Formats: sequence, structure tokens, C-alpha cells
Amino acid sequence: MRKGTVKRCFGAGLVFCLVTGLVTGCSKKEQTVDYNIEEETESDQNNANKGKTGLIQFASSTEWKDEWTTVNTKKNEVRLTVEASIIVPDIAQMSVVEVEEPEFDEGYKKRVAEHIFEEGDIYYNDISHLPKKELEELRIACQEAYDSYSGTDEDQKEELERELSDYDEALKTAKDTYSPVDTYDVDKYMGERDGITYELFFSEKERCYDAWDRFIECRGKEIGLTAKDIRQVCPEELSEAVNLTYWTSMDDITAENQCAISVEDAQKLAQRFVDKLDLDYTVCGSYRPLTWAEVVNMYQVEESCIVDGYVFYFDVGVDDLSFVTFGTQENYRTFNKKRDSEESRYFMKTRMEVFVTEKGVIEMRAYNPLEITRISGGVGLAPLEDIKAIMKERLTEDIGFFRLKYSGTDWMQFNELELIYFRIRDKESPGHYSYVPTWRLAHVYDRKEVGLSWEGHDAYRIDLISPVLVNAIDGSVIDFYDEV
Repeated sequence: MRKGTVKRCFGAGLVFCLVTGLVTGCSKKEQTVDYNIEEETESDQNNANKGKTGLIQFASSTEWKDEWTTVNTKKNEVRLTVEASIIVPDIAQMSVVEVEEPEFDEGYKKRVAEHIFEEGDIYYNDISHLPKKELEELRIACQEAYDSYSGTDEDQKEELERELSDYDEALKTAKDTYSPVDTYDVDKYMGERDGITYELFFSEKERCYDAWDRFIECRGKEIGLTAKDIRQVCPEELSEAVNLTYWTSMDDITAENQCAISVEDAQKLAQRFVDKLDLDYTVCGSYRPLTWAEVVNMYQVEESCIVDGYVFYFDVGVDDLSFVTFGTQENYRTFNKKRDSEESRYFMKTRMEVFVTEKGVIEMRAYNPLEITRISGGVGLAPLEDIKAIMKERLTEDIGFFRLKYSGTDWMQFNELELIYFRIRDKESPGHYSYVPTWRLAHVYDRKEVGLSWEGHDAYRIDLISPVLVNAIDGSVIDFYDEV
């Protein structure tokens, strides 16, 4: 880790790091082991964990069936039905993982840029440092967009006006060439990889796209790497295309992937790239094919698409479990806020997307990087019957706390109870969180298999509504709306 060593604490039980298959991060990180049991005797540990063991205790639990009625906040009788499959991760023990958001300061930007552009010069690529010729070309394109703008969004028009003003200001002092980096005090840089020029940027936003391509009001950080000229990395047959684009393919793409390297070799290239960056995206859970096409207009692309390359998804996680896939994914679709203060505070997707073709890594998007600062392993988990009782009692006595989305006005059905990692924020230290083993009862639509199989392709999760969250360690009910 960057800010020192990671402390991995072991409670009662076995904790281990799976350093096989696609996951290599655990083996490469220096760790200071703190057993944290100096004052305990063996008898003390046994008493403290009586009735609490690892995940083996849930092996025989496959479903939860129950039904009862209660009264909601409008004094209407509500019927609650539980016909839920019980899902647990295929590991022996779970951990509590403490993380923090890194600051995009000069030291952080310098480290990332030098890992990406490990050979050759690095240049500024922000508007105040661009060469005069490039600024002039960009200003002409911006002026054309402004003159032809016919929309009604005044904010967008004002943004174009500000951009024109920025170009005019930068042209007053523009040089004829790019400027080598002196200090890493801007957000955009440029350099070469394998003879191809790439642009690197750091971004902090207040509005982000979620997994359903909707804007949501929440903070988000991103690191991006893209080719400056897409024609340097595109398939040869599209090198003359005027408006070229590419995207990650969905399952309905049937064209054969024409990439000259296999998916296994592409994954190795992606893994080496991620390892060199030394960021905490250590779990590679899935991939999708990469599709290229020429854009006809903003609503249409050519029907003949070319599948050439792969996009790999590396997530923040532990013990081969992705925190995106197994719990804190970004697509909780029902966020029934009551007031503005309940807007999402932070985009919960902590994922790096790595685009690979035979030309190497041609793009990278790292969403919301986190640094793992401490891992407390082998934590004891409460008996499942206790968790069920807590959920039933709270749903009966305080159903309004969960703001369920009913079928009609008087019925709610839950069909899945899953043991996940859910992120809990540190109320005293903004930007600090803990991923905690959590039981999540919810109604789930169209669940798809997600795992390490290269045949799966699926990089996203599920459509999930009305989550009921209970800490799997101490049985405390988690306020979903206070954590996201």
C-alpha cells in the first residue's frame, strides 16, 4: 500500500488470501500481521465465539420461508412474504476491511503518471498548456458547437461559453510545443506507451452515471487513460472511419472476436498493467468483448460492427471477493429519498476497466479508487437464526424504516437472503469506510451468474430493490439511506 503497510488482524478462525487464478494482489503487498489477542486466553476466545463460527455454519441453510403481517406508517395492514434463497460466498471466513479515499494531490498524480508512462517524457495536457495550433483547432470546434446549439439546456450553453473564454485566455500565452511536466498540479497529462500517445486525466465529479446510464447526484472520482488518436489503436479496417467509436459488448453480440491474442493472454496483459499501477483493484471478476463501429449520427451506428479486443473488470475486494459484485454495487435502483440531505454521498462502484487488444492496454477507467488500510480477518459471525429473528422483528415493529417498494399497496415479497460485504462510512472521518460482512434481504430481478469463468461475460449485477441490511457480526440493523 502507498501510505505504509496494511495491518491484517486475525481473530478466532482461519483467514487466508487466495493467490490463485486471476487474483495476484494479496501476494505482492507488504503486510504487518497484528494478532490482536495479547490479553486473551484460549478459554476466553472459545467463550467469546460460542455459537459463532465461520461460513461453514451456514452450509445447510438453503432457503428461508416465512410470512406475516404488520401495519405500515399509514396504518394499513401489510403482508410480508419471504421465499428467499440463501446465498453465501464460497470461502471459509470473512473479514472487516478498512479503506480510505486517496487525495488526488501532486504526489498521487505523479506516482500514477510515472507508473503508466514509465519510459519517456510526460507532458501537460490541460488547456492552459496546450500548443497554439491545437488550441486553435479546439476553439474552432467549440465555436461550431456553440453556433449550432439548438437545445434548451442553458447550463450546457453556458459551459460552451466558458470553454470558448478559456481557449481565448490560453491562446494569449500559448507555446508552439507541449510543455514537459514540472509539478503535477493539473488534472491532464500526456505521454507514450509502446509508441502510441495516450492522455491521462484525473477527475472529481458531483454527478455520475450509474450502471443504468442514468445521472445520479453524488460525488465520484475517476482516473482515465485514452489514446490521443483512436486510429492508432483501432482495427485496421476502420482506420479511415470518420466518426469511430467503441464500447463493451452486451450478451446479444454474436460476432466472433477477431482479436489476434487470446482472452487468456489479454488477461495477462491487463493483470500486468494493474499490478504496475499498484492500486487496490485486486479482484478480476469478469470481462466483456470490445466492439468497434462507425457512428452515423448521435443515435445510430453502422450495422456492421467489429468485435476486436476485451474489457476486463478489476474491483476492490478481499479474498477473491469483489466488493462491487458481492454487495456494494452501484445499481441499487430504488433510492426513495425523503429530503435532499439523503442524496447519495459517493458513487459506490470501486472498479477499474482495462481495455486490451493486440496493441496492448488501449484504455483504462478507474472509478473511485480506495486504499485498503487494515484487514481484520476471521471475524465471528452471528447464527443465521438470530439474524432472521432480528430482521422479522424490525420489519414488524418499524417497517417504515426500510421504505419498502410494495407490490400494489399491501404486499412485499423477498426472494433472496445473501451474505455480502457492505460499506459502512466512518461518521467521524469523511472518506474513510469499512466493508463489513452483512446479511441482505431483498427482492431481486433477473439475477445472472457472475464469477471467474471467462464464458460468463457479465460484469454487472442485478436489479435489486428494498434492501434490508443487518450486520452479520453483531446483528445491528444498517441504515441503508445513511450509508450511501
